[in-house]
Amino acid sequence: MKIGILTYSKANNFGAMMQALALKHTLEERYKADVYFVNYYSVLQENNDGLKLKICNMAQLVKQFIRMPFRKQIRTRIQKFTDFRSRYFVFSSKKMNEYTSQEELVEEFDKFDIIIVGSDQVWNVENDGFTPVYYLPFKLKARKITYAASIGVSQVEKLKEYSVYMDDFFLLSTREEKAKKILEECTHKTVDVVLDPTLFVDSDFYDTLLKGYKCEYLAVKEKYMLAVFYGRKNLSKFRKSAEKLAQKFSLPLKIINVNFGAAAYASNLINDAGPLDFLSLIKNAECVCTNSFHNMAFALIYDRPFYVFEDNALDVRKVGILKTLKLQDRIVYGDDISSITKLDCDFKENKLILDHLKLQSFAFLDQIDRLGSIQI
Repeated sequence: MKIGILTYSKANNFGAMMQALALKHTLEERYKADVYFVNYYSVLQENNDGLKLKICNMAQLVKQFIRMPFRKQIRTRIQKFTDFRSRYFVFSSKKMNEYTSQEELVEEFDKFDIIIVGSDQVWNVENDGFTPVYYLPFKLKARKITYAASIGVSQVEKLKEYSVYMDDFFLLSTREEKAKKILEECTHKTVDVVLDPTLFVDSDFYDTLLKGYKCEYLAVKEKYMLAVFYGRKNLSKFRKSAEKLAQKFSLPLKIINVNFGAAAYASNLINDAGPLDFLSLIKNAECVCTNSFHNMAFALIYDRPFYVFEDNALDVRKVGILKTLKLQDRIVYGDDISSITKLDCDFKENKLILDHLKLQSFAFLDQIDRLGSIQI
């Protein structure tokens, strides 16, 4: 069975990278499939992830100016992601983007028995890197599947434009209960809720990636708190809260910066972390403070204490899985850290719930395996 995965596999983003690799690993190990990443990368996403932005408006000109002092660090960061992909990812032969003709797209996609769209926010029509190709808006011989395709904040009105393409998928799944309800309004099919692929795999697999790697930001037996926050909204507030929490427990704070706007000018930031730096720093932290789903997920995988910082506009993906796993006490609303009196974790009971969710998700993947053996 030859499977092509269509996702944001070239995004220089820790979560995007690890969910893609985890899904590939699971399909190869569990189903002995030949798995490739479809070599599709939108021009807009490539521009956003690159060192030098293609200047086409005043906002991008300002952004480029702000980023100038960090060019060397951004270049190093990009190279780390590129090296990781070169080592662990296998791409289909033809490089494609939104300007590739439909005939060429169909020819490339039909080299596979099954195309899996996901995971990640591939069906989020508000996403900067989104193009309609992620809905596979053309007829294929290959069977179309989604795995944990997230719609982000997209609403029914905008998604209905793509409903005719959803109906052409053999199987549909998403990461969030809210997304399930919205997608089922748009299509005539049942939509399953499944786990993010990073949670399929235990720490032993991720440790194999770290074998022989020395993180330059990690001293032997060093104790520290780690903070990773995404987006501009509430960034300063969340960082200050993490600083207070670190002071509360007399720990130095390491901050991985992923935002090269004005916030990048703060002191003592790690600006050039690659995928293996993220893994190393999460694995060895005394506590992880984040507003990121995947940093939260890896703290759980490595049994590290963590706290998820949220504002009033709750992220249903993070809050939903935390409630399901009975870990809602790990949510910090706003900047209130007063209830945190100790850094501890005993996730045994929570991981039993996670094991049950894994079985449900594997049951969905088993359907893909059966489809691959059926000739049409």
